Amino acid sequence: MVLTVRVLVVLAGLAAIGIAVSEYRLLRAVDRSDPASSLEQIKAWQPWGGLASLHASRILSLRWRSDPHQAEQLLSWQLQRYPIDPQGWLVRSTVAFQTDAPVEQRAAHLKAAAATQPHNRAVRWQAAMTSLRAGDTDLTEQHLKLAARGDRRYTSRALFMAQRWINSPDELLDRIVPSTEEHLTAAMRHARDTEQLELAEAIWQRLEQPREPWDRVVSDYLELAFGAGDHERVMSVWAELDPAYRRGNVPAGSFHLPWDAMSTFGWRVRMPEGVRVELDEELPVTEQGTLSSAAPPEARSLRLDFDGNENLRLRHPVVQFPIPETGQYRLQGWWRGEHLTTRSLPRLDIGLRHGSLRERVQTPRGHFDWQPFQIDFEVGVNNEIMTLRVVREQTDAFDRYIAGRLWLSHLEVVELESTDTGPMSIHDESVPAASEIHR
Repeated sequence: MVLTVRVLVVLAGLAAIGIAVSEYRLLRAVDRSDPASSLEQIKAWQPWGGLASLHASRILSLRWRSDPHQAEQLLSWQLQRYPIDPQGWLVRSTVAFQTDAPVEQRAAHLKAAAATQPHNRAVRWQAAMTSLRAGDTDLTEQHLKLAARGDRRYTSRALFMAQRWINSPDELLDRIVPSTEEHLTAAMRHARDTEQLELAEAIWQRLEQPREPWDRVVSDYLELAFGAGDHERVMSVWAELDPAYRRGNVPAGSFHLPWDAMSTFGWRVRMPEGVRVELDEELPVTEQGTLSSAAPPEARSLRLDFDGNENLRLRHPVVQFPIPETGQYRLQGWWRGEHLTTRSLPRLDIGLRHGSLRERVQTPRGHFDWQPFQIDFEVGVNNEIMTLRVVREQTDAFDRYIAGRLWLSHLEVVELESTDTGPMSIHDESVPAASEIHR
């Protein structure tokens, strides 16, 4: 009995050595210029396939065009031994397309490729590209949608490909994009990046409503609509998201919304090194004890903290917003400064895209309590765009590094009657006239 076991062990060892020697010899013998002949040789000497057959089939995957029918037979033999090789199935499907094999056979090979690694989005994508190169758009659409379903990051690429033959945004979404929140969000980002407002509108109609103002999909949608000039749509959505907003006013000008929602309302607050921007509970108080009847109870201020280590060139925060109708208007607000340590003080720059308004409202001094400011202007065209930004210029002076704090609060645009000579919502004799503001 012991002798029999030993004999079996020796035979098993010799068999293993024989297999290893065979693999080594056949691997060395694979001809990169003629992988088909190499596979034929491997079939004769190593019917189980082995590493040599895998190596030769990889080369054949790149050189099958010299004899597609022979390549099909050899790949079929190889896949019977290693059926979980997705690349082999993809090449078989490509050969099937090139040899005009039945549609069912082509689809079966692509399905097998995807089944070998069902969660591999790259395999799904390769299957889609194989179908596309063969001109089978129906099969391409199936695999594009599967690729996107497996990973929403493929949504943009799938849309880009499918738009080559699908023109309708609704059809495009139906046929390519899974109807989940994350996929629709990814599709909206694609619409924004490619400036396709019609596609964005179709996506918006499919999203669950109402939305929260800090949703990234809302920000993407409004950024695209604003850039495309659809200001009515922008103002309509702003009004839905914020009951305190009114048409033509500074969006979120009372800083009463969550920080994450500011970009949705047109604010850009990315700051350079040396300054930090935050929302603050501190507010100015008038003799009436309130800012304005229009101010929401959650009103706050925007605070900029300068660390004193940088000679800043500042162009943010900035907000752009539409003023839909012509007329006489006033921009007004409040600000406060605390220990600003430079003569190159921050200021407000105000401008109209189509009008002649280019105004600078200079900070009164380096340290001042809450003060109102205002400037009157005329809008001569409908759907005018106003830009309001905080600016600070670099300087070569000895006090070039800026420290201290600056607050802004309750920014608003009010329409003036033709006979009105005073503020409509801030009744304070200390408000300077437009001619007293540095230009």
